[in-house]
Amino acid sequence: MRKAALYARVSTQLQEKERTIDSQLAELRRQIAKNGDELIKEYIDDGYSGAYLDRPAMEEMRQALKTDTFEVIYFHAADRIARKSLHQDIIISDILRHKKRVIISDKDYEKNPENEFALKVFGAVSEFERAKIVERTQRGRLHKLRQGVVPAHGLLIFGYDYVRLTPTTPPGYVINEKEAATVRYIFENYANGVMGGNEICRTLEQKNIPTSMGKPLWSAPYISRMLKNTAYTGTRYYNRTTQEEPPADGTYKKRRKTVMRDRSEWIAIKMPPIISQKLFNKAQENTDDLMCHFS
Repeated sequence: MRKAALYARVSTQLQEKERTIDSQLAELRRQIAKNGDELIKEYIDDGYSGAYLDRPAMEEMRQALKTDTFEVIYFHAADRIARKSLHQDIIISDILRHKKRVIISDKDYEKNPENEFALKVFGAVSEFERAKIVERTQRGRLHKLRQGVVPAHGLLIFGYDYVRLTPTTPPGYVINEKEAATVRYIFENYANGVMGGNEICRTLEQKNIPTSMGKPLWSAPYISRMLKNTAYTGTRYYNRTTQEEPPADGTYKKRRKTVMRDRSEWIAIKMPPIISQKLFNKAQENTDDLMCHFS
């Protein structure tokens, strides 16, 4: 049994006066009962024109799409949704986008062969809009990075505190001196061969030093990412990786591999250095025994 809602509308004062909306309601209630659904909510625009979308009950119904108020919505006919077919398409696509079912004239919209083309158009338009949003967001982010602006939502990097964007100051990183001392301890002991990765982990745990996430346990992959993080020498690189191109035959892959971009595409952002380039280079000579690469 699905949670169902119905929407009914009449436009003219005459229709409102003669209560022709009652016949719509009766029919929709009959359909809901016949299909074994449970009527949860009735949205009724009594005396509102279908030429406009800003109707009280219609607006309430569209807001409810974001909730679990109902799973399926019933309409007596397409022209009860809106007078113009373009407005009908907007409402229907909005309902489908929120994973609700649509019943019009007692027919499931998605299972009606006549609507197959419309569903393909809705899907294509939705995908196109998502792609545009992603492209605009990515383009804006890369533009700011090339100007040397740290992203507004920074990553947690052990040894640094992230300073958020304010009306007067840009976002950025500052050295956390307490954590920076641990960073130097890790690099110096590892680069000079005093400790291996696992030994460093156990030592930090014995000293009750938490990770950047506040966790008490350290791991070799975590230490590896730190040892290969160029931010500690004063430069953090963005735009280093991307997703592999989809197959040429159009085969859909849920998960695509992350691949390295050409170095010419990397974007360097200056950071306050914690260690010297010389110490960093020396540590890189001994990182083969650590299990994870930094990306």
